[in-house]
Amino acid sequence: MDGDAESWFATWVELARRVCDQAERSEAHGRQVTARDAYLRAAGYYATALVSIDATADPQRLGPVFGKHRHCFDRFAAGWDPPAEQVFIPYEGGSLPGYLFSPPGIAGALPIVIVNNGSDGPINAV
Repeated sequence: MDGDAESWFATWVELARRVCDQAERSEAHGRQVTARDAYLRAAGYYATALVSIDATADPQRLGPVFGKHRHCFDRFAAGWDPPAEQVFIPYEGGSLPGYLFSPPGIAGALPIVIVNNGSDGPINAV
């Protein structure tokens, strides 16, 4: 990379795409843990790309790349054991999306930790 925002963005997006492709191939071959872990890495790489989005020639790419970030994290969460549950927390007339990760083999009420990463943090800040 030559240090500019466009190179940063393009390089991280390309790495994320390759790792997401790897996750999809692993999933297709039944390698669920490998796929899950690759989806998490890809989500992180997409999030890293977005750090520079405002300084690029086309900041409008935020939406599509964030959508890919979200897709990869959703696939990671679905591959957890047990799968993470998507939740929606009521907030000011709307809702905030979230994920509930539960330990395997335990039923009933448990203590909970809520992690809020703020408006500029990626979803994968688990």
